[in-house]
Amino acid sequence: MSSNFCSKPVDVTKFGLIYVGAQKNVGPSGVTIVIIRKDLIGNAQGITPVLLDFKIHVENNSLYNTPPCYGIYMCGLVFEDLLAQNGLSEVEKKNMKKAQILYDTIDQSNGFYRIVKSEFDENAIHDYAEAKGVPRDS
Repeated sequence: MSSNFCSKPVDVTKFGLIYVGAQKNVGPSGVTIVIIRKDLIGNAQGITPVLLDFKIHVENNSLYNTPPCYGIYMCGLVFEDLLAQNGLSEVEKKNMKKAQILYDTIDQSNGFYRIVKSEFDENAIHDYAEAKGVPRDS
């Protein structure tokens, strides 16, 4: 997960492991968040790097390495804000309203802008708009 993390509710019970590059929606670059099902902890193969053996992280309360304090602090502020907005369901509603405004504006541009659907994601999060006559590399 990356672009859509904390943009809408997600049933984490459907996943064994969620590894999030959280720098887009939650914190500064380099911040990662791991959500792992308990039954998957402690089953690392011998060739697994220590960094990816989540049993070590659990045994050390996620403090095996020096934690990125500023990044954690910033994530905390974002989480407080998400709670103040009444959670991810409300955030999703706001995102849908913003997306509708954007899509309506594009639709009313008389063809000047057009939506390009993402090839790898069926969600609108990765769609983008192109301006008529402007090369993609611009």
